[in-house]
Amino acid sequence: MSDALEAAQAGYRELADELEQALAHARTVIQHLEHRELARAGAHGFALQGHLVGAQAKLNELAVDWAEHSTP
Repeated sequence: MSDALEAAQAGYRELADELEQALAHARTVIQHLEHRELARAGAHGFALQGHLVGAQAKLNELAVDWAEHSTP
């Protein structure tokens, strides 16, 4: 496998891990809201947003890397 494909594979694995963390926080927010634990829900909601920002940054990085190897 080429270096570019291996890098893309690793990058998408990192992206998936980041999104799984976001999903876990979203599920935790739901649990806290069900128990009316608003402060805890808010903290996990903020962590969720952080993971989404990280995922978007990774996706942007992957897109830029791929564009550098793409021929128009």
